[in-house]
Amino acid sequence: GLLLATGLGLALFTDLGRSGIGVPSVSGLTPDAAKLALIERGLKVATDTETRSDPTIATGFVIGTDPPQGSTVKKNTLVRLIVSSGPKLIVVPDVRGKARKVAAEMLQTAGFKSKFTEAFSADVEKGQVSDQTPLGGESLAEGGTVNVVISKGVDLVKVPNLKLMSQSQAEAALKDAGLKRGSVTPRVTTQRDP
Repeated sequence: GLLLATGLGLALFTDLGRSGIGVPSVSGLTPDAAKLALIERGLKVATDTETRSDPTIATGFVIGTDPPQGSTVKKNTLVRLIVSSGPKLIVVPDVRGKARKVAAEMLQTAGFKSKFTEAFSADVEKGQVSDQTPLGGESLAEGGTVNVVISKGVDLVKVPNLKLMSQSQAEAALKDAGLKRGSVTPRVTTQRDP
């Protein structure tokens, strides 16, 4: 550094251009590419690395450095790479049978987003979760989306009036309504029902 005495006091000047090096950003690079970039800047790279989970940087790629990017350090300073172990995996809670609002709160509290759709279900009450993907107990990356299906209840179908139809006409009418013929009980009548 240089110490200058002036009429207004003392001022200390340092020449960071010759002695200070900015740690470059190596985030997203492979460890080999990051090492090369740091060495080219006049820095040394530690042989050991630190590993951390990261939701956006793929496993095996560099997240950052210690000291961090943008830090001004001396030439030949030892820099440690921080490498991604991928996103943090969390166990998904089982929300089947829960109301939509409860399911959404459970998933958000656990660190997930949720996407809701609706479908008919003969087994699950209307307004309750009938299915989810991934299932409860499976792992998903933190911040990932759990697809949740809310039951619309039983799918009711209007049964066509089959009175006064022949069996073949009645079977065709049922087929057109998306239904299957069950058991047939023939009944002979000579009168029309009112």
